[in-house]
Amino acid sequence: MNWFKRSQSSMINYYPIGLDDSLLLSELLSIGFFSYMPNSGNMGDMLIAESTLRWFDKYDLRWSRLQEDQWPEVFVYGGGGAWISNWVDGLHHVMNIMQKAKKIVILPSSFDDVPDFIKILDERFVVFCREKKSFDYLLSQNTKAKILLDHDMAFRLLGNLQSNIKAPTKKLKKLSKNLLKKVNHLSGDVCLFRMDSESLGHYGTDCDLSDALGWFSSYEAREVISFAVNFMFEVLDKFQTVKTDRLHIAIAAALLGKDVVMYDNSYGKISGVYSQTLSSLTNVQLYNRKG
Repeated sequence: MNWFKRSQSSMINYYPIGLDDSLLLSELLSIGFFSYMPNSGNMGDMLIAESTLRWFDKYDLRWSRLQEDQWPEVFVYGGGGAWISNWVDGLHHVMNIMQKAKKIVILPSSFDDVPDFIKILDERFVVFCREKKSFDYLLSQNTKAKILLDHDMAFRLLGNLQSNIKAPTKKLKKLSKNLLKKVNHLSGDVCLFRMDSESLGHYGTDCDLSDALGWFSSYEAREVISFAVNFMFEVLDKFQTVKTDRLHIAIAAALLGKDVVMYDNSYGKISGVYSQTLSSLTNVQLYNRKG
């Protein structure tokens, strides 16, 4: 099939995982109106953002998107994997916002070796972790923050997904076209591994799908976020088996019902989320390096 003959949109079928929302919902309802800021990043981060926005709408929460140069009193920061030593330097502005806010909620994220972040954690914070290792790490720091264990927001994706949707910018149109050229000849099994410092093995890869559309800021328009998510699912839907050490490639493929082999990353995020949320799914397995 030539993917460039994409003329008619169609629905993409996926299978949501039922999660208990009560813990997360109770905390967000208790803070009233809040300003929300997604984590910046790749397509995986846009999946977190889109899932979060749809989930907010489901429960009719009172919120607004944080705009540049705003300093909210009640601040909700999107989930992700930036709170680790590799990437935390990019969060100084976010921490400055947190230091001035009266109440802060961090949606399910990973945490590892971030002493500067630990210094600002106090009774104003409610922090959700998406795997037990992060939960144990934050608890061990003996801060005054409320630390809770939950699930990555990407698992809470709701609503419809479509293929063949129009790219909202010239940049995304060019990048998505280039990606389709790169993977057009592939079918069946695909390897979608990361090529950065989080990789444990620098495995051979067909492409690093998460990074294929570049970097997205925390202030991206909703149509940009939605396009990235729909496009990612469209690409993954072409394959039957997905091997990856990208967490949200694995989550998206799992939701699509694909056979997924997850390879751990440098600080255990993959294995942690697998144990926390994905281990009960028969179509997902965690690769054993010793096996």
